[in-house]
Amino acid sequence: MIDGGMRAGITDKKVRQRTITLYIDKKEFKRRLEIDGEESIIILLLRKDGEILWRTVGHYSEDKSLELRSLVEKEN
Repeated sequence: MIDGGMRAGITDKKVRQRTITLYIDKKEFKRRLEIDGEESIIILLLRKDGEILWRTVGHYSEDKSLELRSLVEKEN
């Protein structure tokens, strides 16, 4: 029921394809990832062990995208 509601609430098919629903303890999730609030978009690049390799907050920018792509290529 919850998943159906989430699908209905995200009408853009492309956005829906890139969206996942997590059933987690939000307080613990935010604490471990050092997330202070929910007002801004936060993008993280993590290692499998949870180490944060890269973080950005706020709107998309070409500079942020290039920085992330560069780091991903270097890590591979």
